[in-house]
Amino acid sequence: MYIEKVEINNFRNLDGIKMRFDSKINFIVGENNLGKSNLLDCLNTVFNYNRFKEDDFFNPTEKINISLTLVLEEEEIGAFDDFFDPNDSKKINIRIEQENPNEYFKYYHKESSGEISSANIRNLNFIKYSSLRSPKDELSFDKNKGVGKVLSFMVKKYLDNKKRDTTKITDFINEDEFYNLRVFINEKINLIDIFEQFFINAYLEDNLDALLYKMLVLKEKGKYNLEYSGHGVQFYSMISLVLLEHIIKILEYKNSSDENKNQYISVIMCLDEPEIHLHPYLQRSLIKYIFDILNNKNENFRKLLKELFELEGIRGQVILVTHSPNIILNDYKQVVRFFVDNEKKKISVVSGSDIIIQKETEKHLLRNFPYFKETFFSRCAIIVEGDSELGAFPLFAETMGIDLDENGIIIIKAEGKESIPKIAELLKEFKIPFCAFADRDDEKGDKISKWNFKHEITACRDFEEEVCNNLICNNKKNILYKIFYEMNRNWKNKTVNISKINDRYQIVAKNNLSQTCNFLQVENGDEGLQKLVLLSWLNKKSVILGRIIGENLTEELIPNSLKKVLSEAEKLSKKVT
Repeated sequence: MYIEKVEINNFRNLDGIKMRFDSKINFIVGENNLGKSNLLDCLNTVFNYNRFKEDDFFNPTEKINISLTLVLEEEEIGAFDDFFDPNDSKKINIRIEQENPNEYFKYYHKESSGEISSANIRNLNFIKYSSLRSPKDELSFDKNKGVGKVLSFMVKKYLDNKKRDTTKITDFINEDEFYNLRVFINEKINLIDIFEQFFINAYLEDNLDALLYKMLVLKEKGKYNLEYSGHGVQFYSMISLVLLEHIIKILEYKNSSDENKNQYISVIMCLDEPEIHLHPYLQRSLIKYIFDILNNKNENFRKLLKELFELEGIRGQVILVTHSPNIILNDYKQVVRFFVDNEKKKISVVSGSDIIIQKETEKHLLRNFPYFKETFFSRCAIIVEGDSELGAFPLFAETMGIDLDENGIIIIKAEGKESIPKIAELLKEFKIPFCAFADRDDEKGDKISKWNFKHEITACRDFEEEVCNNLICNNKKNILYKIFYEMNRNWKNKTVNISKINDRYQIVAKNNLSQTCNFLQVENGDEGLQKLVLLSWLNKKSVILGRIIGENLTEELIPNSLKKVLSEAEKLSKKVT
């Protein structure tokens, strides 16, 4: 069973929002204070409690109204009695209403308005994990709360499997040695009057379970107690134990361990910022691990489920709030983005599952998706054509006094001009403000005349010629020489192929020269040949070259087309509040 759609009205700052979920995993993204965690709280209340609290009502004079569409597995059909979607027996549409804070909410079948029992709702096993939990309070065999229940459950499972007599302490300790220890301790404590007066002595614990819990401790590498390990290790350790903890509760409530043999169990697991305390590699590792265990792709975890609970596996859906691009997998359809709709002046949501893009474009986007995940967390994006622009733009922005981080502006590198409209289509669908910067290439800029989004193009054929012309026209050739010197101290003596460059720029030179030459040969001669050599060096496109250019150009030397696109991005970002 999983959640396919949800609509929320009048819950905290969420009102009139609709979203569709991926059946496997969902990444809830967006800026702070938009209600992402509120979404998890809302779902947790719907499935695990019976009422919304007073401060959950955004408008206390109106009711909270939640609509859900659930999709059932084949064996779950009938879990909601005779209620189902008239068009699909595997689905059920549920409406949850609470009139005011003093009442309990009720569940209704959307089509018939028939009331659904809360016991039926509990068939959906909803687990909410918060990164605010304290591992130190739970990661212990003698703690009977939180994940400590899982550790103590394993001890009980061992005793049950071995059919141990829980009163036979001597199976686990040397009775003679313990007796000597008791005598020693009692001799000492009886020298204290109150102990002797009331016959207080040391005895062997007669509760085997309690004794074993205290004897066992989790250690990292056999040396350090887990409670003293780094927070990242502790929280990573908690995730799968939290899942096992809830499975124990689920099976206890159902009281049907025999009934669950050789079966699967459905769960929806919600996590709020699980990346806290984890470095990027562990973030990616964690989410892949969660995905695998909830989709029965981790054989070790399947084996554990079988041995502890006689379950074949889990059918799971993950709904995860994150502020880290590292944790997002490589499929935009799994992204649910919260943002402020400036026209409606309210919080809105876009679900990747609702987006339909042509197959060829989608294939391209999925290939490049790992390189622009951070875009989902930005207020505005600038799409640039190549590596040099990617390196130069952040430094140009700094020179112009535009703080990209403060304004939430990201620079995305497209793989050539043809890639820009494809990335633009995805950003449009996710309602991410953006503008683009591209090379003109031909005199009319025909290749981009049909673009229907904000963009700037170079006055010259490309970014490199724009920079070159700007510096030459401003009598700043020395800055060009400095840029090349930082690339290669011996650049003037290095031979370059000017014929290849001339094929692109068609620069008229007074003198003919061989296909290759170096700058020293033309330094005091033909300006056309000089420009061809300079452009040959500028066309060694790279992020490093872009950064060197960005470091050496003052604001008045930055080409106007670049200034325009950076200023436009700043304006767009400030509209996002």
